[in-house]
Amino acid sequence: MNEETGSPVWAVIASHNRREATLRCLRSLAAQRAEGWTMAQVVLVDDGSSDGTAEAIADEFPQVVVHRNPAGDLYWARAMAVGAQLAIERGADALWMVNDDVEFDPDALARTVQT
Repeated sequence: MNEETGSPVWAVIASHNRREATLRCLRSLAAQRAEGWTMAQVVLVDDGSSDGTAEAIADEFPQVVVHRNPAGDLYWARAMAVGAQLAIERGADALWMVNDDVEFDPDALARTVQT
Protein backbone atom coordinates (compact mmCIF):
# COMPACT_ATOMS: atom_id res chain seq x y z
CA MET A 1 0.00 0.00 0.00
CA ASN A 2 3.01 2.23 -0.45
CA GLU A 3 5.52 3.08 -3.16
CA GLU A 4 8.66 1.63 -1.56
CA THR A 5 10.80 -0.89 -3.40
CA GLY A 6 11.44 -4.39 -2.18
CA SER A 7 9.91 -7.82 -2.41
CA PRO A 8 6.15 -7.41 -2.43
CA VAL A 9 4.03 -8.77 0.38
CA TRP A 10 0.35 -8.99 -0.50
CA ALA A 11 -2.17 -9.02 2.30
CA VAL A 12 -5.26 -11.14 1.69
CA ILE A 13 -8.43 -10.34 3.61
CA ALA A 14 -11.95 -11.73 3.58
CA SER A 15 -14.77 -9.59 4.88
CA HIS A 16 -18.52 -9.74 5.39
CA ASN A 17 -20.43 -6.84 6.94
CA ARG A 18 -17.58 -5.53 9.08
CA ARG A 19 -16.98 -2.15 7.49
CA GLU A 20 -15.48 -0.31 10.47
CA ALA A 21 -13.31 -3.21 11.63
CA THR A 22 -12.05 -3.75 8.09
CA LEU A 23 -11.20 -0.08 7.65
CA ARG A 24 -9.24 -0.09 10.94
CA CYS A 25 -7.36 -3.17 9.75
CA LEU A 26 -6.51 -1.53 6.42
CA ARG A 27 -5.30 1.62 8.16
CA SER A 28 -2.94 -0.47 10.28
CA LEU A 29 -1.68 -2.32 7.20
CA ALA A 30 -0.98 0.98 5.44
CA ALA A 31 1.51 1.84 8.21
CA GLN A 32 3.62 -1.31 7.78
CA ARG A 33 7.33 -1.13 6.93
CA ALA A 34 10.00 -3.84 6.85
CA GLU A 35 13.54 -3.68 5.50
CA GLY A 36 13.72 -5.38 2.11
CA TRP A 37 9.95 -5.86 1.93
CA THR A 38 7.07 -3.63 1.03
CA MET A 39 3.35 -3.83 1.63
CA ALA A 40 2.76 -3.99 -2.11
CA GLN A 41 -0.93 -4.55 -2.23
CA VAL A 42 -4.02 -5.75 -0.46
CA VAL A 43 -6.62 -8.05 -1.95
CA LEU A 44 -9.93 -8.00 -0.14
CA VAL A 45 -12.72 -10.41 -0.93
CA ASP A 46 -16.03 -8.91 0.09
CA ASP A 47 -18.39 -11.83 0.56
CA GLY A 48 -21.81 -10.30 0.08
CA SER A 49 -21.62 -7.39 2.52
CA SER A 50 -24.72 -5.25 2.76
CA ASP A 51 -23.26 -2.64 5.13
CA GLY A 52 -21.23 -0.71 2.54
CA THR A 53 -17.91 -2.42 3.30
CA ALA A 54 -16.74 -2.60 -0.32
CA GLU A 55 -17.80 0.98 -1.07
CA ALA A 56 -16.08 2.38 2.03
CA ILE A 57 -12.87 0.54 1.15
CA ALA A 58 -12.98 1.83 -2.43
CA ASP A 59 -13.46 5.38 -1.13
CA GLU A 60 -10.66 5.35 1.45
CA PHE A 61 -8.29 2.83 -0.14
CA PRO A 62 -8.73 2.95 -3.93
CA GLN A 63 -5.49 1.00 -4.38
CA VAL A 64 -6.94 -2.08 -2.64
CA VAL A 65 -8.04 -4.80 -5.04
CA VAL A 66 -11.63 -5.51 -4.01
CA HIS A 67 -13.22 -8.66 -5.34
CA ARG A 68 -16.96 -8.67 -4.71
CA ASN A 69 -18.93 -11.87 -4.34
CA PRO A 70 -22.54 -10.66 -4.18
CA ALA A 71 -23.87 -14.14 -3.43
CA GLY A 72 -22.15 -14.19 -0.03
CA ASP A 73 -21.57 -17.92 -0.28
CA LEU A 74 -17.78 -18.15 -0.02
CA TYR A 75 -17.42 -17.85 3.75
CA TRP A 76 -13.95 -17.32 5.18
CA ALA A 77 -11.91 -20.21 3.79
CA ARG A 78 -13.08 -19.99 0.20
CA ALA A 79 -12.92 -16.19 0.24
CA MET A 80 -9.31 -16.37 1.42
CA ALA A 81 -8.51 -18.92 -1.32
CA VAL A 82 -10.01 -16.61 -3.95
CA GLY A 83 -8.00 -13.68 -2.58
CA ALA A 84 -4.77 -15.70 -2.51
CA GLN A 85 -5.28 -16.78 -6.12
CA LEU A 86 -5.86 -13.17 -7.20
CA ALA A 87 -2.69 -12.02 -5.43
CA ILE A 88 -0.60 -14.82 -6.95
CA GLU A 89 -1.93 -14.02 -10.42
CA ARG A 90 -0.81 -10.40 -9.89
CA GLY A 91 2.75 -11.35 -8.91
CA ALA A 92 2.77 -11.67 -5.13
CA ASP A 93 6.10 -12.89 -3.72
CA ALA A 94 4.61 -13.49 -0.28
CA LEU A 95 1.10 -13.61 1.13
CA TRP A 96 0.03 -12.30 4.51
CA MET A 97 -3.30 -13.89 5.38
CA VAL A 98 -5.13 -11.38 7.56
CA ASN A 99 -8.36 -11.38 9.55
CA ASP A 100 -10.33 -8.21 8.90
CA ASP A 101 -10.73 -7.45 12.61
CA VAL A 102 -7.00 -7.24 13.40
CA GLU A 103 -5.22 -3.94 14.03
CA PHE A 104 -1.48 -4.39 13.61
CA ASP A 105 1.35 -2.73 15.49
CA PRO A 106 3.42 -0.64 13.06
CA ASP A 107 6.27 -3.18 13.18
CA ALA A 108 4.14 -6.31 12.65
CA LEU A 109 5.31 -6.85 9.06
CA ALA A 110 8.96 -6.40 10.08
CA ARG A 111 8.58 -8.92 12.90
CA THR A 112 6.75 -11.33 10.62
CA VAL A 113 9.41 -11.35 7.88
CA GLN A 114 12.18 -11.66 10.50
CA THR A 115 10.52 -14.82 11.76
